[in-house]
Amino acid sequence: MKIMEELKGKPTADLKVLLDNTREELFKIRFASTTEPVDHPNKITEARRKIARIHTILRQRDIEAKKQAQPAAAKPAAVPDAPGSGAAPRPANKREK
Repeated sequence: MKIMEELKGKPTADLKVLLDNTREELFKIRFASTTEPVDHPNKITEARRKIARIHTILRQRDIEAKKQAQPAAAKPAAVPDAPGSGAAPRPANKREK
């Protein structure tokens, strides 16, 4: 998990640049693998995992930012029951077998 700690320490802008670079690297590796044998086939897996890790960190930061933006006291208000929302009991099915 040393890689995750390194990525978490980077600012968001750097992570986005790293994400673009890793995507480009993955594209090049895949393109090269169709025309010639790959020296290190595990590089494709490593690049995919790195992209997933970066997406995870960016998503975590996005969720944290949204939580901090919402005031703690402002919880979603209860929506009154709308007609047809299933709140009222349904009549029994007349075609029960």
